[in-house]
Amino acid sequence: MKYSKLSILLLSLSVSVGANAQWFDKNYVAASVLGSQVDLGNSSEDEPGFAVAFGTQIHRQWYAEIGFNQFSSSLESVNTSSLATVSDTLNVGADASGFYLGLLGKASGQVGELYYRLGAMSLDYETYYVDSSLACSNASGQTLTLADGNTTALCSKDDSDIAGMFGLGFDYYVGVNSQIRFSADHIRAPNNVQINAFQVGFRYSF
Repeated sequence: MKYSKLSILLLSLSVSVGANAQWFDKNYVAASVLGSQVDLGNSSEDEPGFAVAFGTQIHRQWYAEIGFNQFSSSLESVNTSSLATVSDTLNVGADASGFYLGLLGKASGQVGELYYRLGAMSLDYETYYVDSSLACSNASGQTLTLADGNTTALCSKDDSDIAGMFGLGFDYYVGVNSQIRFSADHIRAPNNVQINAFQVGFRYSF
């Protein structure tokens, strides 16, 4: 998988940090379990994954956050011998993950913090699917001759895009520096790629 666009996100963060040295007065780290609905346009998967993040307060109502989400890692090797007709589907899973930079607008209460997340993600994804029209739109492919004499295309989608993300969440206080994190995010990229991710995790502030 390719992470060529990650450098753009990291450069943006370093410039911002240089201009805001006071950021690191209030920080946190978070780790969560993810449940994701991954739709790559021609294939879709419901997969478990994980998320890690680091955040710092930049304003009394705002956090800046950098993190990594592993949405799906179920891609298997391709077994074309199992395809007998052009109507067969190829269920080999998908890989999807990404680094992101986000801003969290927060409202603090007695039991926790309610927030929304706006951000950009360097999203990498890979999957395979069959296309009887031989088109392989937005993907590379090879033609296969099947046991029934017909032909189909084995399409490979392996790409990296900058995706937009929007989410809502709540961090519930369980200790002076400890919170339980609940959130839901929607990630959208070009070529009909979209992911809905739900997470439950632990946040520690310092």
